[in-house]
Amino acid sequence: MSDAENAMLDDLASAAVDALEHQQEIAALALRERLLRLVVDAPSFALAVERAMAELRAATDSMLCLFFRLGPDGRHMQLVAGQASTPELTAAYLDHLRRMDVRVDNSLVGQVAATGEQRVVPYIDASIQRQYPAISLSVEQRIVSNIVTPLSLGEERYAFSVGFGPGLRGLPVLAEMLMGLGSALRPLLRRLLDAEQIALNEQRFRLVAGATAEIVWDWNLATGQIWWSEEMTRQFGHPVPDPLPGLGWWSGLVVAEEREAVTAARKAAVAGTDQWKAEYRFSKADGSVALVSDRGFLVRDADGVALRMVGSMVDVTRQRALEEQLRQAQRLDALGNLTGGVAHDFNNLLAVIIGNAELMTEELALDAGARSHLEVILAAAERGAELTGRLLTFARLHPLAPKVVDVNHLLRNMEDLLRRLLGAPVEVILTLSRGEAPAVIDGPQLENAVLNLCINARDAMPLGGRLGITTACIGPAALAAADLDVPPADYVAVTVTDTGAGMPAEVASRAFEPFFTTKAFGKGSGLGLSMVFGFVSQSHGHVRITTAPGKGTAVTLYLPRSDRAAEAAGPDAPTVLAAGKGRVLLVEDDPSLRQTATVQLQRLGYEVLTAANGEVALDMVRREASLDLLFTDVVMPGRLNGHQLAREATALRPELRVLFTSGYQANAAPESGDLEGGFPLLPKPYRLADLAKAIRQLLDPMPSEAAAAPETPRH
Repeated sequence: MSDAENAMLDDLASAAVDALEHQQEIAALALRERLLRLVVDAPSFALAVERAMAELRAATDSMLCLFFRLGPDGRHMQLVAGQASTPELTAAYLDHLRRMDVRVDNSLVGQVAATGEQRVVPYIDASIQRQYPAISLSVEQRIVSNIVTPLSLGEERYAFSVGFGPGLRGLPVLAEMLMGLGSALRPLLRRLLDAEQIALNEQRFRLVAGATAEIVWDWNLATGQIWWSEEMTRQFGHPVPDPLPGLGWWSGLVVAEEREAVTAARKAAVAGTDQWKAEYRFSKADGSVALVSDRGFLVRDADGVALRMVGSMVDVTRQRALEEQLRQAQRLDALGNLTGGVAHDFNNLLAVIIGNAELMTEELALDAGARSHLEVILAAAERGAELTGRLLTFARLHPLAPKVVDVNHLLRNMEDLLRRLLGAPVEVILTLSRGEAPAVIDGPQLENAVLNLCINARDAMPLGGRLGITTACIGPAALAAADLDVPPADYVAVTVTDTGAGMPAEVASRAFEPFFTTKAFGKGSGLGLSMVFGFVSQSHGHVRITTAPGKGTAVTLYLPRSDRAAEAAGPDAPTVLAAGKGRVLLVEDDPSLRQTATVQLQRLGYEVLTAANGEVALDMVRREASLDLLFTDVVMPGRLNGHQLAREATALRPELRVLFTSGYQANAAPESGDLEGGFPLLPKPYRLADLAKAIRQLLDPMPSEAAAAPETPRH
């Protein structure tokens, strides 16, 4: 052929190639369009991938199209979707996956997903099979070539594999087209995956919100709407409007006094910090007000733009009340420690004054004037002892003699006294429970407590009114049903109510503090309620006060209830200062009190040995031939206190009797190792008759005891 003919043939061939390439490009574009439409219309990521693999397999006339995801461990591959040319091939491959663990190190899809590089295998030979054992099924099914293309969706790594049978040409062109398809599908698949993740997170958020007791909320800053969990309705009674409300609905429920400041702070947090926190009062549907703690956190996009604020609201009304009660208890405990220490020093001084004044009144040579002065001194000292007793009662350190007392019987016996004491303008109403109300309590101290409460009630009603005293036997179930903040137990509840002026919260919170009073100067000591508080607390009970201005006051004593019948009270034995006999070792570090106690013991007829501390006393216990009684203070300087001295002394002399004395009950409590129940205690200050009685009970056995056993010989 001529050169012209050859040139014409070349042009025709070139045109044919161009036409074929153009046709392939059109087909590729059409395939891309179909795949994009399938993904856009798919309701889920998995279904979009499944449809895309089916369309890709049909368009490429391949035998197998598979879509894998690299697992979270970065090692194992997970099948997302797959399409085969025949049902038999589909069944065979599913069976293969059940038997074969597809990993990064044994599969082409694993290598491509891990490296992000496309792999084109024109022919699957023996070396490929050895390197990637997971490809064995492809060989069995006569798949001879493979194109594996990577696809990254954010942090997720994927790879899709297209396997071909014999006779296919143009793998590089197909590989390039598949890379282009992957790039085109990536944003759409990423959008589907993100939407599913958002929906999943939303579902988890709703589930968590429903599982917590907090009120969870989600503020969409774009729409302004706030989603609220069901706890808003359950706890506060407000049904959430439909459609979802905006910020105004919430701010309208904040109490008016705090609304502007709280709302402004929440809005300012959106423009500034990443979190917001506030504590404010929130109106409930029933008209009451709750104290809530509210906090929110901003959710921002990749560019830092705030999208939402998510947070939770907690009702802390009860928690703050309990915290205030704890602070009050700690304050009262600190005051108790202080007043107890002061009372201890006062008691030592009063013991010297009372002891010496009593001894002087017995001097026959005193004239009437001097005796009158001493009686005034004794009366003043007794009033001082009563004052320190009240301080110790508040500090829960006053010696008590608890026994089973019928509270109803005690109050009935007090009724006439109360009517005379309170006067005609005050109407006294007793409403007592049926039957007995047995409580483990010190009866005389309970009488004092009730008297103090009634006097306070009378003073709160200067023009008269009604004073009620009620009793009830209540247990844990009744306490829980009434939602009372009292530890669950069985109690006898004694409530004293009045129709007086009542107290504001700030006054009621200090009502039990010693020396705190709202009465005019000189009209009260401020120790009445503090004594009640200390006595009931020391008796393992509880006190609660309910009051409000203009609504009167109710004070309830929760006394430990007993399942035993009340003990019958016997007549008091007359005090007789009979002459005693025996040797007494007196241990007291205060020189003045040691001198006074020595004279008192000698006046009672005892031979007295003295020691200023425990070490000297213990040495005397070892040396002295005869000792009948160890009369010792509890708190002393040196190595041995009263408890330790008593234990070591009785170990040396088992027959030795021990009598403690102390002006501070905290230091007189038995220590581990004391005799069962502790040694007897004579509180300071004491009268001469009290000392005589305490010693006589130790050294002189009762007639019934003397008849039952011979007197223990003393050395």
